[in-house]
Amino acid sequence: MGLSPTEQEQEFEHFLGWIRKRFNVEKNQSWASIILFYSADENKAVETFFELFDEFLAQRKNLEFEKQV
Repeated sequence: MGLSPTEQEQEFEHFLGWIRKRFNVEKNQSWASIILFYSADENKAVETFFELFDEFLAQRKNLEFEKQV
């Protein structure tokens, strides 16, 4: 449709790259499949997603803060 991605969509694109780098995974895997692969089951995968996303956001916030200093 030619619409630009929203800020949230852009954030998830960065999250995907971060997950791939963190788990040293090839570029053809989604963040969901990577997290599920490294989790014991789907319930744990959901918990892990929120933990990892919080960590991702904290790191991005720290990087933005460091750029301002």
